[in-house]
Amino acid sequence: MADDDEPVKALPPAPAESGQSVDVDKCPACGRKLLTLASVLCNWCGAVIKNDDYQKRAAEERARVDAELKRQLEVEQQETAKFGILGRLKKVKREGRSAESLEDIIKEHRR
Repeated sequence: MADDDEPVKALPPAPAESGQSVDVDKCPACGRKLLTLASVLCNWCGAVIKNDDYQKRAAEERARVDAELKRQLEVEQQETAKFGILGRLKKVKREGRSAESLEDIIKEHRR
């Protein structure tokens, strides 16, 4: 135990206060591990992660995912325009790719 005569030492500044970057892997509100880098909210409690570096990383991750999805959609649209819906599905099946979302389109097309 410390004597009452000894001064209390101040804690060093937190990394965010000292200008260092912080890797956020746990929610500051509930302390549970974050499951994704794309969300600015905790996956468990819904609290906003108010770390600027984390916010920037989340925005970059969302932009990367959006760009990939846009690229895939453009390829699907081009193949559908070239081969038609059923022709595209046959091509996808021959190539061994997944076409689960397009099976719903076929069901709707046949009705």
